[in-house]
Amino acid sequence: MTQSSGDQQPGKPYQPGQITNHELRHVSRRRLGCWFWAIVCFVCIVLALLIALAFAYAGWTSGIAVARENATATGEADTRVQCERIQVDMDAGNQQLLQTRLDYLLMMTPAPPCLGEIIPRATALYLQSQPSATPQPREPAQPVATMPSQAAIAAATIEDGSVYDLEALLLEAQADIVSQQYQRAVDTLDAIIAVDENFQRDRVRELLFAALTSQATRLFRSGRLSEAILTTGRAENYGDVEGLNYERAVAELYLRGLQLKIANPGEAVRLLSVIVYEHRLGNYLNGQIMTELQGAHRNYGDALTFRGNHCRARDQYEAALALQPTGAAISRATLTDKRDQSNVLCPDSNPTDASGQTRVGVGLRPTIAPVGQTG
Repeated sequence: MTQSSGDQQPGKPYQPGQITNHELRHVSRRRLGCWFWAIVCFVCIVLALLIALAFAYAGWTSGIAVARENATATGEADTRVQCERIQVDMDAGNQQLLQTRLDYLLMMTPAPPCLGEIIPRATALYLQSQPSATPQPREPAQPVATMPSQAAIAAATIEDGSVYDLEALLLEAQADIVSQQYQRAVDTLDAIIAVDENFQRDRVRELLFAALTSQATRLFRSGRLSEAILTTGRAENYGDVEGLNYERAVAELYLRGLQLKIANPGEAVRLLSVIVYEHRLGNYLNGQIMTELQGAHRNYGDALTFRGNHCRARDQYEAALALQPTGAAISRATLTDKRDQSNVLCPDSNPTDASGQTRVGVGLRPTIAPVGQTG
């Protein structure tokens, strides 16, 4: 028996179990259909994952922004509350709680504006609460370099009945300035102003300006930048702070850069780089600036990696590796691994610019100026 259809070749008998051309075409179409739907399903799954990741990233970004705004608003509200309560503590004469709140506010960066009014009043309150010395005959005025006797404080009566010899207090402040006890001099001069703001007004203001500027300089050099900025602001009420304006500007850049190292590392890199390269202060705070800049580059590289911008991330890791701060907290091996991984994922594997120079985020270590160095 021969096959009558077109699937059987002419002249060849049909064999039982033989697969015809028609059946082969049918099987091929089924296989192609299966592959087609498998590919469609795979593409749909990939698209769904990409959409989910996009929504997750958008939610994460908006969450960071909201959290940052909430943290700022909460911090400002807390500062206002502390400033209001500290006024209540002064009125009630609560010295212990007053000191605790002052210490808390002094640790804030930047320092709250209310401290400019609070510190003189708090100092005067503290001095007024101390037991007054027994009045003794006052010796003739000694040269500025001679410390007057503590028993010389007498004769000036104020509302609460305490007595102070303002002349002796003024001499004590002068001696403190000579012996470089600037904060003690400021406290004493604040007390004089609190007792009688017209007592030798020009001389008191002159000494207070000298003590405040000297203390601010010391604070800048020791890295207590928030206190130094606050003290400089107080000194401006009594004269031209001149060079301290520059110290304050650099300190504000530095503190702002530290604040943004996590929340906005790109801006932190920019601010800290201004100090290192534009102001040529690579040894600011005995080189701590270089450690912080390296950390900012690393954080910025991590943020760019998370966004999938591996070429720019590689450049940030390169910039971090180019810095060699003393006592660096970041392992160079870790930075190298991050740089290499980003380089593999970057389409442009050659980190050079048009001039053929390797693209890194930093240049040579700058010449160091003396501003901001600690002793």
